[in-house]
Order: sequence, then C-alpha cells, then structure tokens
Amino acid sequence: MTPKPIETNSSEDNKAQKINFNDMQLKVNDKLQIRLVTTAKTTDNKTSSITVILIGYIYSKTLLTSSPKLPLVEGDKIMLRYFSGKNIFSFYSFVDKNIYQPFKYMHLSFPQQISSQVVRKSKRIESNIKAKINNDSQAIITNISSTGAKIESDADFGEVSSSIKLSFVVNIYGKQAKLEIQAIIKTVNFINKNNQTILCYGIEFAQPDSEQLFILNSLVHKELAKESRNII
Repeated sequence: MTPKPIETNSSEDNKAQKINFNDMQLKVNDKLQIRLVTTAKTTDNKTSSITVILIGYIYSKTLLTSSPKLPLVEGDKIMLRYFSGKNIFSFYSFVDKNIYQPFKYMHLSFPQQISSQVVRKSKRIESNIKAKINNDSQAIITNISSTGAKIESDADFGEVSSSIKLSFVVNIYGKQAKLEIQAIIKTVNFINKNNQTILCYGIEFAQPDSEQLFILNSLVHKELAKESRNII
C-alpha cells in the first residue's frame, strides 16, 4: 500500500525557506540521506537512497561523511536530506573525493543553498503495517507519525494509559528496518469492519531513541519528500 498523507499542514508550514548552513546545527554522527541525482560515469549504480554518517566539515570548503556500501563516484551529483525531528533540510552537493586509506570516507562539496521545511507533529501517513503487541497479539498499523500511531486489532491488550510494546518492520528506500517501541494507549474505540467488531487504539510512542526516531521520520518524510522534490 502506498502511503498517503492524511493530515496536511498549513501552507505556511509547508513553505520551504532558505537558510544558512549553521541553522541546521549538524553534529558529528548525525545521519544524512543521500539520493543520487546524476552520475559522473556510466555505472550500474542504481542507488535510490542511502544513509551516511557525518564525520565532520570545514566550513565553506567540504563535508566529510562515511562511505556508503554502494559506492558513489567522484563527480556524482547528489541530494542530501537531514531530519531534525521538526524540520527537513535539503541541499545539493557533489562527490569531490573518495578516500580509502587508512579509513574509507568521502569529501562532499560544501552546500551553496539549503532549504528548510517545517514538519508538524501531526503529520501522519496512512499505512497497512503488520505489527505485534507485547510479542503476542497481532495488529495492523493503519496510520503512523513520528510520535504515535493508530492500530487495529481483534485482541484486547489494554486500557487507556496502559503501556505496550509495539514491534513491526518497515521498508525505508528498499531496506527493511525492525522497530520495537514502547507506547502508551491514549484512546480506545470500537469500529465495525466487514461485519466484525475491531478494537481501534490510538497510541503515543514513549521516548523513542534517536535510531528509532530516524527510522520513523524517514518513513513519514519519504512521502513528504515526494511532495517537495522541487523545494531547492
């Protein structure tokens, strides 16, 4: 099922703004998503999106990142995206140099133009993700955001304010990522689906760690990225 946004932001929220590099507040070990725009050589590299780690930078000169498993070649034009939790930052760059010794890493051209787009907490996408509750009960995640989800099940696994563990697998740009997140039940309702009574739970994720937030943001913002490919 292709995710679709079910809660949209105001036009003011969705408006991309030009910012300075320092406004991103990038830190060493932050994760950046890379999408290959054009390749400098004829290769079999069909990478649609990959993730690298920021190692460091020299302001106005170069960005240093880890090397991806699927190598990029010098001269490749790429788009990088960074999710801060509240904003999605986007900018173009080029692969200036691949370093192989003593460690593998890349020099990327320093961004000349950066766009920032606000992502509201309420941004959700429709989904159809199979999940397990407390490693036992089966459920379906019918919509999801970086802060919570709506799940449906024929099993009763708690009342409002109860704590549960939600386990599920998502596909992020062709790669599977497994999530196990503690959550709090916020609402419980009954719905009728195909002449069957289904329990519908609204849950809030309980302090997901940085890795989990990155995966959740990537899942939600993958749809946002489709809407904002021309923001820079």
